[in-house]
Amino acid sequence: AAADSYGAIAYSGNGSWGRSHAYPTKAAAEATAVKSCGYSDCKVLTTFTACGAVAAKDKEFQGGTGPDLSAAMKDALS
Repeated sequence: AAADSYGAIAYSGNGSWGRSHAYPTKAAAEATAVKSCGYSDCKVLTTFTACGAVAAKDKEFQGGTGPDLSAAMKDALS
């Protein structure tokens, strides 16, 4: 996505998730990710302009960002 657009990834404690990309504002990207997740406990784990990723272990989730997918995955794992 272009640097002037935003994406986000949201997760629920039950493992459900939602995402968004190419939104004009950070707030719009986050709201769409939470809405698409679909549960009341969904929370945004990462907001990004280039790439975002989420690492999961059991029911723990960690978001990461980076200039490309590989860097975003590495950030999520760290």
